[in-house]
Amino acid sequence: ILHIDSLTCLNNIRSVIELLRDQVYTGLEYYCNQVWPNAPHGRMGRLLLKLSNFQSLASRIEKLTCSNELNHLLNNLESIFSYLSVRKTDTSKFTSTTNTNAVNSTVNVLQESS
Repeated sequence: ILHIDSLTCLNNIRSVIELLRDQVYTGLEYYCNQVWPNAPHGRMGRLLLKLSNFQSLASRIEKLTCSNELNHLLNNLESIFSYLSVRKTDTSKFTSTTNTNAVNSTVNVLQESS
């Protein structure tokens, strides 16, 4: 998350990011030692290994925000939620092809982005 090489930032910001990253690592190590005092050393390392999953997720989100796919996805989700709220309050067999298409489109976008 605070990986400098993945960021396109100015050099003067890099030193601030390095400082913040060191503070995060120190805080995480302190926290691990306080919460798990009898745990073998290396617990922080195992937690840091999981950060790559978050970095992968962050890059996916960044790609979505750089494209119009995120806006399209949010609009489709809004349609889905409004469809579900109408369907929940309406006891009859209400169907909407527009909302059904929005559901299908959202599912396709989610599958393509994963």
